[in-house]
Amino acid sequence: MNLAADQIGNVSQCCRKSLGVLLISSFAAGAVLARLAVWVQQAGFSPLVLFPVLAGCATGAGVYLIAGQAKVCSLRALIGTSLVAAFSFLLFEHLFFYLDYRSGFSAAMSRNSSAALFAAAGEIKPVGFFEFLHAGATQDAGLFSGWLRWILDAGLTVFASIGSVWLIQRQSVSVGQS
Repeated sequence: MNLAADQIGNVSQCCRKSLGVLLISSFAAGAVLARLAVWVQQAGFSPLVLFPVLAGCATGAGVYLIAGQAKVCSLRALIGTSLVAAFSFLLFEHLFFYLDYRSGFSAAMSRNSSAALFAAAGEIKPVGFFEFLHAGATQDAGLFSGWLRWILDAGLTVFASIGSVWLIQRQSVSVGQS
């Protein structure tokens, strides 16, 4: 049996504790990368195709680095945790955009005394998280607008994350066989 087949099929070789650490760390790494991504996007850098691919590659590379520290070598485990990291990235990206919206809303209310009076009376309040998501998903933003843009963005991020983990693992296996 060759080295690649051993690494792909032998998840039991990896310690379950290490796999748990990898999953939790990948979830946290997705959150950290999402915070950075929101700041970068708010600064004006978010090309439609390039940004999600770069975010996915960064997520996959982060998973691979964490896996090396946790001594997890199975490609199946790496792909699974890259999915966890990519989906946590996508979830936290929207959450951080919402939290930034909420803090901007509060700052705007504190700067405008008459608006603050209406806010105190409950007349003006920020929208909830799901209403915020719906508004973002249905806004027109050019060629790919609304849900299609979000689906494309999510798909590119997930595929780039899985692809980068697979490519890095494949490269490290071929280097190990040399």
